[in-house]
Amino acid sequence: MIVDSINNCGLYEKVNESFAKIFEVLKTLDENSEPGKIVIDEGNVWVNVQKIEERPPVSSMKFEEHRKFIDVHYIVHGKESFGYSNTDRLTVTIPYSEEKDIEFSEGEISKVYLSAGDFCVTYPHDAHIPSMENLSDGVMTRAVAKIRV
Repeated sequence: MIVDSINNCGLYEKVNESFAKIFEVLKTLDENSEPGKIVIDEGNVWVNVQKIEERPPVSSMKFEEHRKFIDVHYIVHGKESFGYSNTDRLTVTIPYSEEKDIEFSEGEISKVYLSAGDFCVTYPHDAHIPSMENLSDGVMTRAVAKIRV
């Protein structure tokens, strides 16, 4: 997993050719951005803008894991806690769905705190619980970009 500020996004643009395209879109977003999907390369690269207010209790949350996509989670406005773990340390609770590219697991949670302008990249071996806690006053705006691997 990579955690950094959008101000340093140039350091990662050579890691994957789609990162530059995603960062270009993320930089245009603000707290007034409308929720929805921004397609960059149909079926391969897109950004989904979300508005988050209340979250369920952390005790009910499960890790999600993907096999076909890298995620780039970006905080446009607000602050959140973000859970993560290596998939080798977790117990699968809902087996992998090829159709939805997702598996759910549980186990010990490590946290990072993301504020406006921060992003994190999760690879298929990075189990994660996005927006574990909305630590903002009111509605938080975040975006999740997906890159097919």
